Amino acid sequence: MPLELADDFGIPHDAIDGLVPEASALTNPTRAFFDTATGVGDSVSALDAYFLEKIVIELMGALLLSSRGVGHAMRAGEASLHDKALALMTARRADQELSPAKIAQDLNVSLRHLQRDFSRNGASVADTLRRLRAEHAVQLLGDPQYDVLSIPEIAHYSGFSSPQLLRRALATFGWGSPADVRRGRV
Repeated sequence: MPLELADDFGIPHDAIDGLVPEASALTNPTRAFFDTATGVGDSVSALDAYFLEKIVIELMGALLLSSRGVGHAMRAGEASLHDKALALMTARRADQELSPAKIAQDLNVSLRHLQRDFSRNGASVADTLRRLRAEHAVQLLGDPQYDVLSIPEIAHYSGFSSPQLLRRALATFGWGSPADVRRGRV
C-alpha cells in the first residue's frame, strides 16, 4: 500500500499494519474488480487508464478506511467529530454533491454543531472542503500522466462544479492558475 494513498485519505501510516481483514464487506468486490481489471491488457486508452487508476485508488482507500480508518474509529468512538469530518471529506472530496450540510447529515450531527466544531479548530467546513479539493486538483495538474485531462475535466474530477471555481480556489490558497500548476511554476 503506497503511503501517499494513506496520506490522501487522512490515515496515519501506523494504521497500515498488514492485510485487510477478510471480513471486510469490500474485500470480495474489490478482488473481483482487480481480477477483471488485470485482464484488460495494454489496449486501454489514456483516459480509460486514468479512470481505472481512480477506481483502484478509491477502492484501496475504501478498504483502508473501512478496516482501519473512519469505520474503525467511528465504531470505537475514538475519533473526534472534526477528525471524522476530515476523513469523510478527504475520501469524498471529488463528489460535487458533497457540501457542509451533506457532511453534517452523513455524520448525524446538525450543520451548526459541525460548523462550531470546525470553528474551534480555526477553519470552516466549506473552506476545508475547498482546500482538500484544491490540493487534489494540484496533485492531478502536477502529474504528467494526467496531461490528457483538460482544465474543466480536472475541475470536475476534483469536485469543483466549474473551472472558474477551481481557478478561484487555487488562487485563494496561493497556487496560481491551473496552467501555472501544470507547468510546474508553483
